[in-house]
Amino acid sequence: MSEVSRALGALRERVIEDLCSAGFELRDECTLTGEIDIAGVPIEHAIVIPLGFPIDMPKVSTPGGEGGLSWHRDVNGQ
Repeated sequence: MSEVSRALGALRERVIEDLCSAGFELRDECTLTGEIDIAGVPIEHAIVIPLGFPIDMPKVSTPGGEGGLSWHRDVNGQ
């Protein structure tokens, strides 16, 4: 494994640890779930941190479909 690969893996792990510290729960090796307060309303979010992060971007979705499309969502709602 190259030094760059190790550094990218460490960055991915740090992002996951930070999300867990912020109250998200790790569901599998890539997916975290947790609530984000939006205008005083807690909304459940799922965040997928792909194994290729940060080259591959995270996917953020609301399992209930709340919020519609925003700047961080793909047209498929994720």
